[in-house]
Amino acid sequence: MPPVTPVVPPKELTGDVLEMYNTHNWAYGGCGTKTCDVYLRLGKKAVWEQKGVEVAWDGKRSNPKTVVRLPDLKYDVLRIEITEAQKGGRGGFAEIAIMRKGKNIALGKPVAVSAIYNAEEPHI
Repeated sequence: MPPVTPVVPPKELTGDVLEMYNTHNWAYGGCGTKTCDVYLRLGKKAVWEQKGVEVAWDGKRSNPKTVVRLPDLKYDVLRIEITEAQKGGRGGFAEIAIMRKGKNIALGKPVAVSAIYNAEEPHI
C-alpha cells in the first residue's frame, strides 16, 4: 500500500510539537496508522526528519493523540508518510496539528493528500 501523505505548507513557520490524531473507522475499528515518518522541509531542502514514529491507536471510537517534538528551525512543508497501517491495511489520520504555545499554527493552511511519492516534488 503506498503511503498516504498529508502535507501542511505553513509559510516559514516553526512549531513546538506535532500532534497526530489517529483514525479508527468508527464502530468497525478496521483502520488506523501504526507507524509513520515525519519530515520538515524548507523549499525543496530537507531540514529535519524522524522515522519510525509509533502512532497511538486503540481501535475504538476515539482518536488517540501522538505527540512529536519538533526542532526550533524554519520550515515551510510538513510531510507525514504512513509506513505501516493497523489491521486491515488502511492507515490514516483524523487530524494533524502543529502546535506552538497551545495554538494550532497550521489551522486554515492548505493541505494536500497523496497516495504517491514524487521524487521531483518531494513535498507533494
